[in-house]
Amino acid sequence: MTTAVNYLDRGEDIIVVGSLAGLSMHPHWSLNLEKTPRAWVQLHERRWQVNARKITGEERAKLWPTLTAHFPLWGHFQKYSDREFNVFVLSPA
Repeated sequence: MTTAVNYLDRGEDIIVVGSLAGLSMHPHWSLNLEKTPRAWVQLHERRWQVNARKITGEERAKLWPTLTAHFPLWGHFQKYSDREFNVFVLSPA
C-alpha cells in the first residue's frame, strides 16, 4: 500500500509525522511502522528501502519546532488533539 504524507527532508533521512489532521487515532501507516519498522520511500522517480525509528521524549521535543516551522499544520493539529503524534525518522536501509 502506498500512502502520500508530508515530510521533512534531512539529508539522507526523511522525517514523517502521524498527524491524521488531529483525529483521535494514529494513521494506519504510523501503526504499521511501529509494528514493523521497515518501509519504502518514493520521492519522484527515486525509490529506496528505509528503517524507521520512532522518536520520543527530549529528542522529539527538540525537533518539534523545526517540524512545525516546516509544516505549520502539524502544530495546529497537535494543539487540538489529545494524542501525541508519532514522529519517525526514516533512514536508508
